[in-house]
Amino acid sequence: MHSGYYVAIILYRSSSDSPEYTPMYEESTVLLKASDEMDARQKNPCFCQNPCCPI
Repeated sequence: MHSGYYVAIILYRSSSDSPEYTPMYEESTVLLKASDEMDARQKNPCFCQNPCCPI
């Protein structure tokens, strides 16, 4: 089976109930070695924590 490299860009947004709160963002880039796009999505460290991830 042939492996390739995939890039996952993960964007985190902070939150708070405070009305004065200004959200902060963090962007992370991850290089994944996988056999195909679905394999790469499953190896994404954010995939299991975010049910909104499209498949």
